[in-house]
Amino acid sequence: MIGRSNSLNDLRSTQSNKSFNQLVSVKAPKSRHYGGSCSLQNRLSAAVLQKHEGYGYLSKINEAANLSPGEFTMVSSVRDKKMEKRKEKKNSKEYKVGRIQKKRNHNKNERKHLVREGKTYGSQMEFDLQQDPEQTTEIPLPFNLDGTECKVFFDLKTTGLGRNSDIIQIAAKSNSNSFNRYVIPRVDIQIEASKITGITFSHGTNKMYVRGDIVEPVTLHKALLDFIHFLKEQNQSIILGHNICNFDISVIVNKLKECNLFSTFCETVKGFIDTMKVARKYIPKNDVENFKQQTLVQQFVGENYSAHNAIEDVDSLKTLYDSNFTSLVKSDDDHKIPPKSMKCIQDYFQTEE
Repeated sequence: MIGRSNSLNDLRSTQSNKSFNQLVSVKAPKSRHYGGSCSLQNRLSAAVLQKHEGYGYLSKINEAANLSPGEFTMVSSVRDKKMEKRKEKKNSKEYKVGRIQKKRNHNKNERKHLVREGKTYGSQMEFDLQQDPEQTTEIPLPFNLDGTECKVFFDLKTTGLGRNSDIIQIAAKSNSNSFNRYVIPRVDIQIEASKITGITFSHGTNKMYVRGDIVEPVTLHKALLDFIHFLKEQNQSIILGHNICNFDISVIVNKLKECNLFSTFCETVKGFIDTMKVARKYIPKNDVENFKQQTLVQQFVGENYSAHNAIEDVDSLKTLYDSNFTSLVKSDDDHKIPPKSMKCIQDYFQTEE
């Protein structure tokens, strides 16, 4: 046991520690008080041997003692074979895919319960409840379109792929009304993001370029105020965007909260629709190569456009929606924005994936 102590100490994961603790508890259960007997060291040694050698350590002990294998020893060797088969199965691709799917289903159910019942377990929950005892979690309810709403097609460009990235462009279009603002980023634009959007910004000169052409950016607060003002000019705005539930909504909500404009935004917007979710719901997978906006526009509209510029993305999305999606959207695809929290919207739509 002392000679193999280095291997025993190399138990970095919690799962390995729990496994070894379980072995020790089987060999020397606390209820038997082996800690006060001279057999504890032998029992602990047996746990270490089983951890390193498997159940077959008994047959090796018998061989070292010149004893013939007994019935229990043979049973232990059978256990080792079962363990090897189980280990081989766990390393297979099918098993790993199934485990990932089970994990996704578990997380999906957890998010559903969180949205419907609120947070029921967590560290220092009692302090959170004391700070805001009236806070409730609301589920975004579906509503029926009565024809008076104004559809606003919307897109963002950011400094990176994370949901905490800074906004560098906000674009929207409603009927013949267009909105486009370039935003001064507070952090450097990632090289990958610049390659995709064509947007660069020099903090030294405070100048922004879009594919080499200089543009006039504004501050984040000014851009958000202008966007809310644009939405107010429309009648009962409904925001439409491609994959906005997983990214754009999260990004803009974070920035609205930073600028204390979230409540005003919720009062201005009646609801929103994610066109990617609509496409995945009603278009068979075999009919399209993928559900990216550029692919859908090329296949159903027959047009190629300069992807990854917000205003051009918005124009193409409006064309795609008017030509193919208007008849597909049902009442349960439109969702209200709860007045208190946008986070439950994100949790709700993530459960639908």
